[in-house]
Amino acid sequence: MSVFPWLTSLYDIVNQRITDLSWPSGYLLPLSEDMGGLEMAKMIVRRLLCAHSSDPSCRSCRHCQLILEDEHPDLITIRPDSDAAIPTIKIDYLRSAIERISKAPTLSRNQIIFIESCELMTTQCANALLKTLEEPKSNLYLVLQANNTHKLLPTVKSRLFIEAVNLHSDAIDSYADQCFVQSPQHDFLRYTHKHQPASYNALVCDQSLPNLYRMSLSVLLTSTWQPVTSALEIADYTVGAIVDALLFCLLAIFYRDQGLSQQSALSRSILMHAPSVNQYYLSTLEVSAIMALCLDVKRKLASRISLNPNHLKSSLLIGIWRLRQP
Repeated sequence: MSVFPWLTSLYDIVNQRITDLSWPSGYLLPLSEDMGGLEMAKMIVRRLLCAHSSDPSCRSCRHCQLILEDEHPDLITIRPDSDAAIPTIKIDYLRSAIERISKAPTLSRNQIIFIESCELMTTQCANALLKTLEEPKSNLYLVLQANNTHKLLPTVKSRLFIEAVNLHSDAIDSYADQCFVQSPQHDFLRYTHKHQPASYNALVCDQSLPNLYRMSLSVLLTSTWQPVTSALEIADYTVGAIVDALLFCLLAIFYRDQGLSQQSALSRSILMHAPSVNQYYLSTLEVSAIMALCLDVKRKLASRISLNPNHLKSSLLIGIWRLRQP
């Protein structure tokens, strides 16, 4: 398989461990989806069930084909409930998986429970997982992928083999160069989304983020917009994406106006999306005040309280508009 260049050494280590038949029964990959963790974890699962365990490139055996089609009977994948207001992995998901693995394998000699974003397990679910980890069934492998291991119960982590992940920043930079060389209008992503390199190719194929930054700069650097009209223009974006865009645009404006040359690359890549005529100058006080509004919205989002996203967007735009009035 094609692997992200910053993960090649990890890929080699993982493959060698599988080839040597020294894979642990409980395994934790502390690597976020944005850094390629989900793709790497899926590769591990496929290799553990593959009929040709010594061939890392196999994708054609019956096991690999069924995994790629998400239909392998000996693989149970547990994902957070993405439709919930607060995505979680509930104990019912794990109970169902444990019931299934209580039976003998159907096709493979191994069975796998694969948990994506395992840090989103409820406390009940994590405690139920502990029992399975303490009394592992023969030929059962638990593969867990985590975006944030700090949210995982220490008792769960203590019973897992935790992979040592070393990321190579030079390889990430080279990958970014390859992704953006033909699309300079997306070059700002190497700064705004530097912790999401696994998404670069997909983001380059999407014009929505350049449009969002263009609209954000228009709000900050022109004086003719109205909150209602702008709210309609950004209706399809998440509150988090809007706040991040405004904050990065504010930083770019601040760096430019303060003559901070060490940040000129970030400023240039973002401000290339600015309106051709800047009709408004932001004072340092206004920059600070708008940042405070954005950070207040971020705090509300982090509180995990159920809030109306349209209300948050409108309130933020109205707050910025009021600050701009004479």
